[in-house]
Amino acid sequence: MVVEWGMSEKLGPLRYSENEEDVFLGRSVTQRKSMSDETAKLIDQEIRGLIDEAEGHARKILKKYIKHLHSLAKALLEFETLSGDDVDELIKKGKIKEIYSDGYFLNKITQDEILDKLVLIDTSDAGYTQMNENGYVDPEFITPYSITSNEIEQYRIKGTWYFNKRLGEMKYRLLAICPLAFDLRSRIKLNQEELVELFWVWFPDARNTLNRSKVFNSRNASQPITFDAMLNARRFNSLIYKEENIYEDRTVKDYIFEDALRQLLESERIKGTIRDFEQDMWNN
Repeated sequence: MVVEWGMSEKLGPLRYSENEEDVFLGRSVTQRKSMSDETAKLIDQEIRGLIDEAEGHARKILKKYIKHLHSLAKALLEFETLSGDDVDELIKKGKIKEIYSDGYFLNKITQDEILDKLVLIDTSDAGYTQMNENGYVDPEFITPYSITSNEIEQYRIKGTWYFNKRLGEMKYRLLAICPLAFDLRSRIKLNQEELVELFWVWFPDARNTLNRSKVFNSRNASQPITFDAMLNARRFNSLIYKEENIYEDRTVKDYIFEDALRQLLESERIKGTIRDFEQDMWNN
């Protein structure tokens, strides 16, 4: 760029390099010097300036898009190769749009806010010192932590039971799904295990995606079922942890304290009340 194409304001649009093709062995050793020491020093300074500028620009870009960088790295560790469409879908296209921060679906959150919950960048004290002195941090002082599917401990599912008058039976409508994992900040910074809700996914918006993903069927490996079918058919083990009714919205542990057995029995009692409702309708 500097000696070949003259892309330097200080040196001007001049070509300082000679023909690098060695016709005879040893020609590069015996070729004559075509520039002064001062010009050669100036060329070195210009090249160093371009390299430093490019490095600073690259660091700025990586720092700005560090979350996307870790998302790509995590995906590459899982799939080994990613096409351009995969990268575009991973970063730009959130196929599931209806994602909320709470189970009442009041606050919709963005992809960046989701990444804030899933990724934690921890910088060592030496890294902070380097940032204060030089304005950047070497990767060796940065430790990324992320929540993957392996770190999901459980899921919370929200739905509503209703009585179908035409069919004369109780029906269940699944509304949302929420993955739970240990909070990264509590685990890394405070060394505490705190299980938190990551986000709530509005189920109707996620059905197309869930319908393309298969669940391994241990009873018939040749006939896998989709996640959508599994969830709608309620083919999973669960317990009721919270009830919303005409009295108040409350979790079981809010009114039964530190007694796991009674909490399980209360969960079964609520489940029995729902089942008995349909039978009571027929009895009346």
